[in-house]
Amino acid sequence: MYKSVVHSNREAITTISNIYLQGDLHLDVCYRNGSFYRGTGIRPEIMQDIKPAWPEIIEGDVTCMDYPDCCVRSVMFDPPWLISGPVNKANKMRLAYGGFDTASQMFGFQDKALQKISRILIPGGHLVTKVQDCSHGRQKYFLSVYQVNKARELGLDLVDSLILISGNKLRHPTAGRISTISAHCFFNVFRRASRRKRIIRY
Repeated sequence: MYKSVVHSNREAITTISNIYLQGDLHLDVCYRNGSFYRGTGIRPEIMQDIKPAWPEIIEGDVTCMDYPDCCVRSVMFDPPWLISGPVNKANKMRLAYGGFDTASQMFGFQDKALQKISRILIPGGHLVTKVQDCSHGRQKYFLSVYQVNKARELGLDLVDSLILISGNKLRHPTAGRISTISAHCFFNVFRRASRRKRIIRY
């Protein structure tokens, strides 16, 4: 029995692979160094990153992909989501994983990336995303909700969602003073529909 609440990337990826991908992960567009898949036994057929860590990883920006239409069976999308100040030693999350200066940059990146991914996915193909809500400038941004609605506009139907409980302690000292801290993230599973449907917003 598979549960919707998981406690590691390994558990989430393995569950999604078993139910939806059957081990066939075609493309990871933000692969980095592959540590995301540690302990899963899963390796994407095509590995891509804007700053490749290894020679076998293709250098490419998810917002500028030029793959042919409807050529990819499945996509993993684990992009940066953090909105913060300049990159420096004090900002450990931004330094390690990247991020954005403003919320508009973050949402704009999601728009462009999802448009490219929806174009290259085959009908019936799956997109798996890892997404987290965040706070910045005394405001909370629900990127998880935004992503689901944007994907729906592009013909990507949400078919499942797993909640990953995070043990990450890299928090800014002011975190949680204005709103709750998002101590979880989502693994969303989308399927590209064969035809556009009526848009349902969440």
